[in-house]
Amino acid sequence: MSVARPRVVVAEDPGLLEPGIRAAQLDRLARELPGWQVDDAEAVGRSAAYPWADVRALSCLTLPAVEPGRLTGLRYVQAVSTGVEHLPVAELAAAGVRVCNAAGTAAGEIAEFVLARILADAKRLAQARGAQAERTWRPVYGEGLRGAELLLVGFGAINRAVADLAGAFGMTVRVARRTPAGLLPPGVVEQRGLDALADLLAGARYVVCALPGVPDTAQLLDASAIDALADGALLVNVGRGSVLDETALAAACASGRIRAALDVVAVEPLPRSSPLWGTPGIAISAHCASVPGRALARAGDLFAANLRRLLDGVPLINQVAGPVGAVEELS
Repeated sequence: MSVARPRVVVAEDPGLLEPGIRAAQLDRLARELPGWQVDDAEAVGRSAAYPWADVRALSCLTLPAVEPGRLTGLRYVQAVSTGVEHLPVAELAAAGVRVCNAAGTAAGEIAEFVLARILADAKRLAQARGAQAERTWRPVYGEGLRGAELLLVGFGAINRAVADLAGAFGMTVRVARRTPAGLLPPGVVEQRGLDALADLLAGARYVVCALPGVPDTAQLLDASAIDALADGALLVNVGRGSVLDETALAAACASGRIRAALDVVAVEPLPRSSPLWGTPGIAISAHCASVPGRALARAGDLFAANLRRLLDGVPLINQVAGPVGAVEELS
């Protein structure tokens, strides 16, 4: 269906953006898409008369609360998150809609969070804080990171950023990934497939898991993998909680054999009744390793770049579902 004025809707939460960023995003899209109508979903979402059938592209975390039958003209959805499990991806793809994720837009800040967890563990900051709380002058000595073995499970944008930061501390970085490349990535001394995970876990002092929540990663770090972790190891998970056997992890941490820092869990929000909250050796954060304002600003840049690619018939960045090639009846 061809219309006189195709529309683009930006629908992520503007409250997470720094002041002025949303307006700048909308202005940029308006400049780059002459003849198109660029709308903020917050301004149009309450209008029963809004012409959703004219919307060709949508940037969002979840789809707007409108009947799917009103989005008949939609051709491209840009998720503002790395995971897209909260979107009806199969239905969108079947309807000819291209779906892209925002992988990489939060990688730098998540990598900083990972290093913060590693440094806090190595320097025993919690123990030092405990001595302060007791008003006790008790020296608490930590460990150095130079030469420490770091295993990165998965090697997407997040763990690539972790590898860069770890290199600055002189850590020895190894990688376990689903599809090992032919050449070693910069700063990595070894990379192997996930079939070698147990061997790699046994030699690591620090393990960072940043895998997507897909069927072939479900419970990848199962009881046997957790048993393979070296005594004294720290496991940091910033990917998806579904990759980890939380029961086995809690038992290993409660025994004092290993420690863990979990920014993601299998069920979010984590129920107050979950034993993970009180398990010794487990540090929990509420899926907040990123800096949303910065990530959303980069996702806005990605949306603009992909819209230009869509108009030019060029493959989209981070496309995870839907047709490829030139799009028909976009304008």
